[in-house]
Amino acid sequence: MDSEAAAKGFSALRYFAPERAYYLASSMQHAFYYEGKSLSDPATYREIAIANNLEPEAVLARYDDIVSTEEAHADFAKVQQLGVQSYPTLLLQKGDEFIALGGGVMTAEKIEARLENVIS
Repeated sequence: MDSEAAAKGFSALRYFAPERAYYLASSMQHAFYYEGKSLSDPATYREIAIANNLEPEAVLARYDDIVSTEEAHADFAKVQQLGVQSYPTLLLQKGDEFIALGGGVMTAEKIEARLENVIS
């Protein structure tokens, strides 16, 4: 998967409904993991836009705009500042600090043990 294309797609969707960013990201995950869609294919974002009552042509125009690429790169920089090195990564916000609880493939037990260690 081309992570820049996915980040651009998320940027384009988020632009039109920032208050629904979580749900839009969830729609992307569903399209990729459940439906087997490519997050490098703009048609996927058309379908996600329609499913989320967004104007598909506006989303695709935003996807193709350099601004979405710039926002994707800014998102990559933000993720790097948080210390994320792989996907998926589970973060815990404790005050102003973000702590990685797990990443990659981890069992629930390992994540729970890490959480107990962090909060105690």
